[in-house]
Amino acid sequence: MIRTNRRTPFGRALAELRGRVDERMSHMAENVGVSTSFLSALELGRKQVSKELVDKIVSKYNITGEDEQRYRRLAEMSGISIRMNIEDASDMKREFVADFARNLDDMDDEQIQKFKDLLEKTKA
Repeated sequence: MIRTNRRTPFGRALAELRGRVDERMSHMAENVGVSTSFLSALELGRKQVSKELVDKIVSKYNITGEDEQRYRRLAEMSGISIRMNIEDASDMKREFVADFARNLDDMDDEQIQKFKDLLEKTKA
Protein backbone atom coordinates (compact mmCIF):
# COMPACT_ATOMS: atom_id res chain seq x y z
CA MET A 1 0.00 0.00 0.00
CA ILE A 2 1.19 3.51 -0.80
CA ARG A 3 1.25 5.77 2.23
CA THR A 4 0.88 9.45 1.50
CA ASN A 5 -0.81 12.48 3.00
CA ARG A 6 -1.65 14.17 -0.25
CA ARG A 7 -3.78 13.46 -3.21
CA THR A 8 -2.11 12.59 -6.46
CA PRO A 9 -2.96 14.51 -9.63
CA PHE A 10 -5.11 11.57 -10.75
CA GLY A 11 -6.81 11.33 -7.35
CA ARG A 12 -7.76 15.00 -7.51
CA ALA A 13 -9.08 14.60 -11.07
CA LEU A 14 -11.12 11.54 -10.08
CA ALA A 15 -12.69 13.37 -7.13
CA GLU A 16 -13.49 16.30 -9.44
CA LEU A 17 -15.09 13.94 -11.96
CA ARG A 18 -17.21 12.38 -9.24
CA GLY A 19 -18.37 15.82 -8.18
CA ARG A 20 -19.05 16.91 -11.76
CA VAL A 21 -21.23 13.88 -12.49
CA ASP A 22 -22.80 14.20 -9.02
CA GLU A 23 -22.12 10.61 -8.10
CA ARG A 24 -21.53 8.99 -4.75
CA MET A 25 -18.25 7.19 -4.28
CA SER A 26 -20.01 3.85 -3.84
CA HIS A 27 -21.84 4.23 -7.16
CA MET A 28 -18.68 5.20 -9.07
CA ALA A 29 -16.81 2.28 -7.49
CA GLU A 30 -19.54 -0.11 -8.60
CA ASN A 31 -19.53 1.39 -12.12
CA VAL A 32 -15.81 0.78 -12.59
CA GLY A 33 -15.64 -2.55 -10.74
CA VAL A 34 -13.69 -1.69 -7.60
CA SER A 35 -14.57 -1.45 -3.93
CA THR A 36 -15.53 1.84 -2.35
CA SER A 37 -12.50 1.60 -0.06
CA PHE A 38 -10.19 1.13 -3.05
CA LEU A 39 -11.68 4.13 -4.85
CA SER A 40 -11.30 6.22 -1.71
CA ALA A 41 -7.66 5.14 -1.34
CA LEU A 42 -7.10 5.95 -5.01
CA GLU A 43 -8.51 9.46 -4.58
CA LEU A 44 -6.36 9.98 -1.48
CA GLY A 45 -3.16 8.77 -3.15
CA ARG A 46 -2.87 5.58 -1.11
CA LYS A 47 -3.33 3.25 -4.08
CA GLN A 48 -1.99 3.31 -7.60
CA VAL A 49 -4.26 3.41 -10.61
CA SER A 50 -3.78 0.73 -13.26
CA LYS A 51 -4.06 1.27 -16.99
CA GLU A 52 -7.04 -1.09 -16.98
CA LEU A 53 -8.87 1.01 -14.41
CA VAL A 54 -8.20 4.20 -16.37
CA ASP A 55 -9.62 2.41 -19.42
CA LYS A 56 -12.80 1.56 -17.48
CA ILE A 57 -13.18 5.10 -16.13
CA VAL A 58 -12.81 6.83 -19.49
CA SER A 59 -15.17 4.31 -21.07
CA LYS A 60 -17.89 4.40 -18.38
CA TYR A 61 -17.87 8.20 -18.18
CA ASN A 62 -17.50 8.82 -21.93
CA ILE A 63 -14.26 10.73 -21.52
CA THR A 64 -12.74 11.30 -24.95
CA GLY A 65 -10.26 13.41 -26.85
CA GLU A 66 -8.09 15.83 -24.90
CA ASP A 67 -9.88 15.00 -21.65
CA GLU A 68 -9.06 11.33 -22.07
CA GLN A 69 -5.42 12.14 -22.75
CA ARG A 70 -5.38 14.34 -19.64
CA TYR A 71 -6.68 11.49 -17.44
CA ARG A 72 -4.12 9.09 -18.88
CA ARG A 73 -1.29 11.59 -18.36
CA LEU A 74 -2.41 12.28 -14.78
CA ALA A 75 -2.51 8.54 -14.08
CA GLU A 76 1.07 8.19 -15.31
CA MET A 77 2.16 11.18 -13.24
CA SER A 78 0.54 9.72 -10.13
CA GLY A 79 2.53 6.51 -10.03
CA ILE A 80 5.21 5.94 -7.43
CA SER A 81 7.49 4.26 -9.92
CA ILE A 82 8.00 4.23 -13.64
CA ARG A 83 9.14 1.11 -15.44
CA MET A 84 11.20 1.47 -18.54
CA ASN A 85 12.43 -1.25 -20.86
CA ILE A 86 16.00 -0.41 -21.84
CA GLU A 87 16.91 -3.90 -23.00
CA ASP A 88 17.70 -2.77 -26.54
CA ALA A 89 19.02 0.67 -25.58
CA SER A 90 22.56 1.75 -26.39
CA ASP A 91 25.10 2.08 -23.59
CA MET A 92 24.78 5.87 -23.88
CA LYS A 93 21.01 5.73 -23.37
CA ARG A 94 21.34 3.34 -20.44
CA GLU A 95 23.88 5.62 -18.80
CA PHE A 96 21.65 8.65 -19.34
CA VAL A 97 18.61 6.95 -17.79
CA ALA A 98 20.62 5.78 -14.78
CA ASP A 99 22.22 9.22 -14.27
CA PHE A 100 18.87 10.95 -14.54
CA ALA A 101 17.23 8.59 -12.03
CA ARG A 102 20.12 8.99 -9.57
CA ASN A 103 20.06 12.79 -9.74
CA LEU A 104 16.35 13.54 -9.98
CA ASP A 105 15.89 14.15 -6.24
CA ASP A 106 18.66 16.76 -6.29
CA MET A 107 17.19 18.72 -9.20
CA ASP A 108 15.09 21.82 -8.58
CA ASP A 109 12.02 22.78 -10.60
CA GLU A 110 13.99 25.12 -12.86
CA GLN A 111 16.42 22.37 -13.83
CA ILE A 112 13.58 19.94 -14.45
CA GLN A 113 11.80 22.51 -16.62
CA LYS A 114 14.95 22.84 -18.75
CA PHE A 115 14.91 19.07 -19.33
CA LYS A 116 11.21 19.19 -20.20
CA ASP A 117 11.84 22.03 -22.66
CA LEU A 118 14.65 20.06 -24.28
CA LEU A 119 12.43 16.99 -24.62
CA GLU A 120 9.71 19.09 -26.24
CA LYS A 121 12.22 20.31 -28.83
CA THR A 122 13.05 16.71 -29.77
CA LYS A 123 9.38 16.09 -30.65
CA ALA A 124 9.42 18.80 -33.34
